Amino acid sequence: MNILGIRLNVGFDENELVKQYGARWSKEQKTWYLPFGLDKDYCTKLGNKYYEIQLLDVRRWFSAEALEGTGASSIERSGIKLNIIRQSDKHNAKQLGIRRKADQRYLPFYNTKLRRASVIRDLEYIIDWIPKEQLIYEGGKTERIFMEVRSGYPCFKCKKPMDILQPFPKPPKNLEHTYPGEYCDNTWDKPKSYAEFAERLGVHMDYRKTSMVDRPYAIHVCPHCGCVQGDYFIFEDKDCRLPVKIAFFAQHNVENDIWTIEE
Repeated sequence: MNILGIRLNVGFDENELVKQYGARWSKEQKTWYLPFGLDKDYCTKLGNKYYEIQLLDVRRWFSAEALEGTGASSIERSGIKLNIIRQSDKHNAKQLGIRRKADQRYLPFYNTKLRRASVIRDLEYIIDWIPKEQLIYEGGKTERIFMEVRSGYPCFKCKKPMDILQPFPKPPKNLEHTYPGEYCDNTWDKPKSYAEFAERLGVHMDYRKTSMVDRPYAIHVCPHCGCVQGDYFIFEDKDCRLPVKIAFFAQHNVENDIWTIEE
């Protein structure tokens, strides 16, 4: 599903003002959002000059839940909250100037790593780390995801075959493809209900922490020996070609957290 942008809370008397900063109105969801993906949406014209929009410019319209350190005396100690789970992502985030306060990581409004104020364009680079509840999706509050159940994946420990569930950002052109890893991140931010949905499909999953991830997430578990399977290896094993058991579109109602198979 396409992500349109990040949600904004805008009062009626500020509608014209927020539009100057590239915000758009979603008729379906009745809310303003800051769009991703188009260069012209990153710039605004004030007077006779165009300049790149800084996150500080639109800070007032982010919800309190989206911000870290809103009461901080310095803008250097505040920014937008991010959900970063994998160790490799945490390393990459550090290189991008992402900061950490206790267990919470955030994009600071003033990025000392890059020696400049953070701009709207920065959000596109870290879109996978922005909490889902802060995002606006094309089609409203329902995600539409192409999925496959594939059979015969060998357990890491006991080597017995098991079924795996794979979500894709879009349907693959060739169902006999090798795994490009492009959809690996789709499982990291799924709720507990995703693992429960997988169980309904006959795929054994659990929602738990692992030694590599410091918070619970949906993960494959061998139904024979109970060994946790590394999703990185499942989804990025270039030599793994498994028969498709079923392929379908699933719908996830984000508001009610309900998963259904599209008829």
